[in-house]
Amino acid sequence: MAVNGVMVLPLADSAGGSLLKRIGSALILAPTVLFLVYAGPPYFSVLVLLAALTMTMEWVRLCAAKMALIPMLGVGFSVIAAVGLAGLGQFGWAVAATFAGAVAVWVLVAVLDSKRLAPWMAGGVVYIALPCVAMIWLRGEAETGRDVVFWLLAVVWGMDIGAFAVGKTVGGPKLAPAISPKKTWSGLLGGAVCSALAAATVLALLNGGSRSSVAMAVGAAGLGILSQCGDLFESAVKRHFNAKDSGSLIPGHGGLLDRVDGLLAAAVILAAYNLASGEGIAL
Repeated sequence: MAVNGVMVLPLADSAGGSLLKRIGSALILAPTVLFLVYAGPPYFSVLVLLAALTMTMEWVRLCAAKMALIPMLGVGFSVIAAVGLAGLGQFGWAVAATFAGAVAVWVLVAVLDSKRLAPWMAGGVVYIALPCVAMIWLRGEAETGRDVVFWLLAVVWGMDIGAFAVGKTVGGPKLAPAISPKKTWSGLLGGAVCSALAAATVLALLNGGSRSSVAMAVGAAGLGILSQCGDLFESAVKRHFNAKDSGSLIPGHGGLLDRVDGLLAAAVILAAYNLASGEGIAL
């Protein structure tokens, strides 16, 4: 059942129907995303901005149980400012705008709307804007950036597909039953293996496998596992607000946040690694 655009527990759907919807959505969305990654800026930056605005609307509805005007305007303008600066190549200013916007939104919402919502709206600015800035930054380097984002998508999509397939098939002990009752340890391990295989396949397609190695496979599996932190975080938020999905935009998946929660975490982790290493991953 949908309440103000948010799918609220409980929601029933057949497993077969859900899987078919997932496949259909993937067949439409994945090629579009891959094409825009290949095209690069400014097309990819526009895609990220549109995704950021969609996630902003979903986040406000999820946390406020309605499209609250003041939180929507505050979070929306902050996210637009940060992502827009990133699209212009001003990444330092984009990060600064993200955290400045979060503080401003906290004060604005606390004073004009709701003290209860203020920390959630401020957190939403960081949760949405920072990964979007990271994605644009990762894609910024001509062919190198293109390959890195392709690799990142392979890792996250491999994790999602592997965890879903293996978890459904094998089952077993639950990973975090209090947060996400359907996730299993077998799904996590199966997803990690699929992340490594998907990343290795992308490397082979990009450069004939000349950079494929055990270290790269382990790195891909590790990043895939870490991406599940984003998935679990969003699951915890939805459980807190008694919602099954962040929205109903994508059939079989729910909202856009439901589809990219792992990518949000992985993008920030990969960008942080690249910054810390000074060289980034060598594809």
